[in-house]
Amino acid sequence: MIDAELHARIMAGEASLDEMIDIGRQVTEQQQEAEDLLRQREARIFERCFGTPSGREALALLRTKTIDRPPTDEELRATSVEAFALLQARRQGAANLVFQVLAALDYGRGIEKEQDNG
Repeated sequence: MIDAELHARIMAGEASLDEMIDIGRQVTEQQQEAEDLLRQREARIFERCFGTPSGREALALLRTKTIDRPPTDEELRATSVEAFALLQARRQGAANLVFQVLAALDYGRGIEKEQDNG
């Protein structure tokens, strides 16, 4: 957090380059810490949902129906670029959601490994 005196010097254009670089570093570190906390929270939520045998089964089904599925007849028969693009956008949107869940679970497992080794 930037103190009031330094903030006033920055706003007046009186802060040194080194101070500005240091502040930028602090803000970046704070943003990274906040992002890490959010990712950890999300990972724990997904782990509670998909970490059980039933959850893993549901996730496997979602993967089969999104990421791993072949193109549908409708996609293959699209007669215009717009129709094809719309169908692909739908498909990719659904697949992206599953990718995000998988990434959060991987991130959470990485955190668990670090905590086990620490």
